[in-house]
Amino acid sequence: IIKNLKEAHFNQIELGWTHPDTIPKAVKVCNEEGLDLIVQNLEMFGSFQDRLGAENTEDVVKDVIELYGSEPCVKGYYIWDEPGQS
Repeated sequence: IIKNLKEAHFNQIELGWTHPDTIPKAVKVCNEEGLDLIVQNLEMFGSFQDRLGAENTEDVVKDVIELYGSEPCVKGYYIWDEPGQS
C-alpha cells in the first residue's frame, strides 16, 4: 500500500486505525520509500471519536518519542481526531 501511495505522488501518510504490529513495518517501508509518516497507536496513546486510548501523560509521550523519534520518516504523532461525547 505504501509503495502504491508513493507511485500516486503522496508524500505523507498517517496510520489511522492501524494495528500496532503494523507500525514498525510501515516505518521501515516509509523510510525506504522516502514518505513522511504520522504515527497513530491507539493502544499506546491518543484517541479517535468515541474510542478512548491511553492517557496522554508526559511519560507516554516520552515512550512514544523513544520508540519512533529517531526514525527519519516520522514527522509527528496522531493524538486525537475529534472530541468524544461526554
